[in-house]
Amino acid sequence: MFLTAPANTPAGSRWSDIRVTDTSVIGYGNNGVLTPPVNVTAGVFVGAHRGATTLSSTLPSGTTWHVTIVVQ
Repeated sequence: MFLTAPANTPAGSRWSDIRVTDTSVIGYGNNGVLTPPVNVTAGVFVGAHRGATTLSSTLPSGTTWHVTIVVQ
């Protein structure tokens, strides 16, 4: 997953690390040597069990992002 900061965001500003509310549903994957471009936050996730969980992140300005993922 890649989160790109809005165009008007100062260079170097990024979304915080993407957080998972229930890691029993989706776990953090190994991103190896993944190097995202400037102003991009990357996350690799792996479905683990059935259920739902929320991914979220925040910009330095306080703007938040979240999505609910359902694993079936």
